[in-house]
Amino acid sequence: MQNKIFKKLKLFIGPVLSSLVVFLIFFIGALKIETYEKENTFKTFELKSSSILKEIRLNLERFKYEIERMAIRQAQFQKITKAEFLIDAKEHVKDHKNLEAIELSDNKDIIQWRYPNGADSQIIIGMELSWDKTRYKTILQAKAMKEPLMSPLINLPQGGKGFMLTAPIFKEDNYLGNVMYIFKLRDFFEKLISGGDFAVSVFENNELLYETGNDNAANGWKANIESFNFYGTNWVLKIYPTENFIDQYKSNNKLLIIIFGLFISIFTGLVFYLQNIKNIQAKKIVEIKQRLQKFMDIQQSMVFLIDDNNKIKYANKTFLNFFGYENLEEFNANEKNIDEKFIQNDIYFHSSKVPENSYWIKEIQKYPPDSQVISLLSSSFEPEVFQVNLSNYSKHSYIVNLTNISANMKKRLEFESKATKDKLTGLHNREYFNTKINTFIEEISKNDNKLGIIIYDIDKFKSINDTYGHNRGDVVLKQFAKISLNAISNNDLLVRWGGEEFIVATLVNDAKEVSTLAEEIRVAIENSYFEEVEKVTASFGATIHETTDTITDTINRADKLLYQAKKSGRNKVESDC
Repeated sequence: MQNKIFKKLKLFIGPVLSSLVVFLIFFIGALKIETYEKENTFKTFELKSSSILKEIRLNLERFKYEIERMAIRQAQFQKITKAEFLIDAKEHVKDHKNLEAIELSDNKDIIQWRYPNGADSQIIIGMELSWDKTRYKTILQAKAMKEPLMSPLINLPQGGKGFMLTAPIFKEDNYLGNVMYIFKLRDFFEKLISGGDFAVSVFENNELLYETGNDNAANGWKANIESFNFYGTNWVLKIYPTENFIDQYKSNNKLLIIIFGLFISIFTGLVFYLQNIKNIQAKKIVEIKQRLQKFMDIQQSMVFLIDDNNKIKYANKTFLNFFGYENLEEFNANEKNIDEKFIQNDIYFHSSKVPENSYWIKEIQKYPPDSQVISLLSSSFEPEVFQVNLSNYSKHSYIVNLTNISANMKKRLEFESKATKDKLTGLHNREYFNTKINTFIEEISKNDNKLGIIIYDIDKFKSINDTYGHNRGDVVLKQFAKISLNAISNNDLLVRWGGEEFIVATLVNDAKEVSTLAEEIRVAIENSYFEEVEKVTASFGATIHETTDTITDTINRADKLLYQAKKSGRNKVESDC
């Protein structure tokens, strides 16, 4: 009793300990990953926010460079014209989506032109810049410094607030006017700042100018603060990470790793436990296989186990000895499929009777038990005949028992041959025809061909018997049968119908082929020499079997055509093909 308890405990102790060790390893790893994620998130925020600030600086520098270039270009003309201004302005507005408009003033600081020339232009064109003190102050400073300046927040004539980036136009020391980029407040920052996963606030002199994403700013995170002194501006940008940004790096890895570790630890323990069980079962399976092999080996018949893939899993000694192999591995290495070794004889079942994409095991079961017979060639090249007996071993495998019935089959074939062969001519008789003709009829139902029936007999055969005797008549019948047999193909069926009457069944693609075959047989007979009798002829009736008729109807139709051939002079073929 104690021994049994100890064996059961032994099955569990190893799996439980292994599970605990694996879980502890994963738990420690989860804590380290959580710390790493926090550090990584902070570093990523610093890098990305610095990248945004750098991008803003580059965009502002680009504005400064382009407006300065435009001012220089306008100064190069002998006279600043509206056409040249519009060419430059159109290109700049197209390149900058956050640019509201470009304006140009003359040396008296009166706005001359504006692009795009919308409804607001009627208000603005002709306006003196001095109307807005903040804006005019920036223009005067830019004129004095001879370089671009960005205005503080200003009121726009068309309404709303915005900014102005201005560049004075000088030709030598002559002041010609100003080029002014006009920005609306929100459009300017929305296009300039692509915060993405960040909340951004912009201040000027401690006054909030613009903010985005602040409703989603993460709590407890220090902002990345940057001051901008851009050509007269004094902006301060504060960037915070949003909850979306934090969530990208604040993953559930810790929880997932703990859960995964729990799963792996349980799985590890289960694997240990199942391995113990598997070892026990493996021993039992080996014992079962040994008993199965021993049982199969004592059978005198050939026994093998085969699966749905036509792979033989087990085979007894009788089977291996028959084919001349030492073991099953050697057999499988040299032989592809067992059914390919079935001898191709229509008396037995063979691989040609198996439709494409089907399995011989499935097909042979469709036959009556006495037709589940195969023929195999032994290692000594002797053909043997076997009765096939099948048993389901599992859902996808079968036990096949092959019982040698060669002696019985030989007697059966001899008996059937006597029953279906004409003793005198050696041809098949009427009984065989009645059995075999169904095969021909099945063939034309499957394929696009026709069944031809030719009935013929020897002209004036009674006169031959009366003149030369019945023994000579028998010799004529034998020779007549041989000539007919040589004139047809191996696929045609020739039978002695009775007396001096014969029938040929043939499969053709064209009905005219039936008449042609009948004529070939007639000519072969007419051109042959028959000892003592010398010349023998025959009359023929040829027709096509219609699927709506019985075979008796077809034979009667051919018989009537034969009668017409006799009546119209003999030694000829009458056909309705």
